[in-house]
Amino acid sequence: MTRSAPDCSMHLSNETLERFAEDRLDEPELALAEEHLLVCPACLSRLRTLDEYVSSMRAALRRSEPNVILWQLHSTADGPIQIWVEKTVAGKWLSRRVGPDVDGGLEAESRSEALLDAFQSFSQLFPEHRCGEGCLIGTC
Repeated sequence: MTRSAPDCSMHLSNETLERFAEDRLDEPELALAEEHLLVCPACLSRLRTLDEYVSSMRAALRRSEPNVILWQLHSTADGPIQIWVEKTVAGKWLSRRVGPDVDGGLEAESRSEALLDAFQSFSQLFPEHRCGEGCLIGTC
């Protein structure tokens, strides 16, 4: 028996898309949502818009934290990439980079070591990148 293609006449609800984006869907709802997103460009577009919005809000909150000394948003071919440096509660320094396919960082002993890692790691990951429209550069 062959299985019919998932139905694209009914779209996923905003709540389902939000729960999907936050990895809060359980089986079998997760499998149904994944199948639907494979065949429904409208819902996939809504999910991407939601992901971009959530990422922007998180970035704005992170940028305003008092322990963050450097925050940048780079618009790359792979999507938006944030890099930042912050002082941890333990008194160390944390260099971070986060994007659609990037999630890494380094805990450093000094501020300068963390800043160096932030810039060097981004340059190594995206050697072709040149900042332009869509990039937000500066210190906090």
